Amino acid sequence: MGTFGKALGAMIGLIVIVLFLLWLTSPDPKFNPASFEDTPLESGLAPLSEAVTLAQVMQANGTPATLLVTKLDGDTVSAVDLSRATGSQSADPFFILAAASVSE
Repeated sequence: MGTFGKALGAMIGLIVIVLFLLWLTSPDPKFNPASFEDTPLESGLAPLSEAVTLAQVMQANGTPATLLVTKLDGDTVSAVDLSRATGSQSADPFFILAAASVSE
């Protein structure tokens, strides 16, 4: 290998090392503290007449249960088991919602 080949190999190696160091030291976008709100956001549920909040949990038998969330209190939710109420089993929460008659 001639002088040109050695210089080219060294340059490529240097570029790879620099790119690796840039990647290694770059901030993780998942932990980006950017905030576009003037005040902190508050968790809450919209009234049922405005929106439906669904949740899914895995039952002991391995099938998903779709829940209609009715109340949010800190880390605790109250909900109606739509899967049980409709007698339907599906991983698609919108299928279960369509099978239910939701009223306020």
